[in-house]
Amino acid sequence: MYISDKTGKAVAFIDSKVIFHVSTFQPLGIVLGNGVYSLDGAWVGKLFDEYFRNADGLITGKLIPGIVAFSKKGFTLNVGTASEIIKKVKPDYSIWVPALDQWDTKSFYAFMGHMRETVTPVNEPVSVF
Repeated sequence: MYISDKTGKAVAFIDSKVIFHVSTFQPLGIVLGNGVYSLDGAWVGKLFDEYFRNADGLITGKLIPGIVAFSKKGFTLNVGTASEIIKKVKPDYSIWVPALDQWDTKSFYAFMGHMRETVTPVNEPVSVF
């Protein structure tokens, strides 16, 4: 599965509940239940009805079922990544998030706590089908 921004461009993908940057393969966070957490374990929002939403209910990304085709050069799923994030997670106690039909003006990367949106890819170009 991958995550698209409001233009439909793939910005991240999910593997074993861990959210990875689509070009650099850097972990961005994790999805536990419907809670979305940053790398430092902070609750950043929820995933429901196939949309990532911030605390205000604004859409930050859309979950797209399908296969992400990319070169595996540079990507190795480190099982420790998920467990390291989980150790830092603070309970969200089922925080209520409204389901607004509006996209956030901030990017998915900003939502995940990564302000730098342009990064140097470590792999070959990505295509999504």
